[in-house]
Amino acid sequence: FASPEVYEFLEAEGFLYAIRLPANRVLRENIAHLLTRPIGRPPKYVRRYYASFSYRAKSWDKARRVVGKVEWHPGELFPRVGFIVTNLSRPAERVVAFYN
Repeated sequence: FASPEVYEFLEAEGFLYAIRLPANRVLRENIAHLLTRPIGRPPKYVRRYYASFSYRAKSWDKARRVVGKVEWHPGELFPRVGFIVTNLSRPAERVVAFYN
C-alpha cells in the first residue's frame, strides 16, 4: 500500500500507476451492489465483477480513480474483494489485468 507522497510523486513525474488499496467502509459502500450473492445455481467457474469510481481518502489532497473487483468463487460463501487506486484510463478489467 502506498502513502499519499507516493501518489503525488508518481503523478508529478508523469508515471502511470496501479497500487493496491486497503478496503474500508466507504470503498465497500461504493461496490455494495456487487456484494450481494448472484441469484440462481452457482456456476462451476469464477464470476468477476468490476466497478470504477472516484474516491478521496482523508490523507489525499484530491480524489483519485479506484477500481474495485469482486470475485465469487464456486463453493465459497463470501466474495473476494480488492481495490486498486490508479491513474490509468483503461477499462476496469484491464486495470486489474495490468495490476496482476
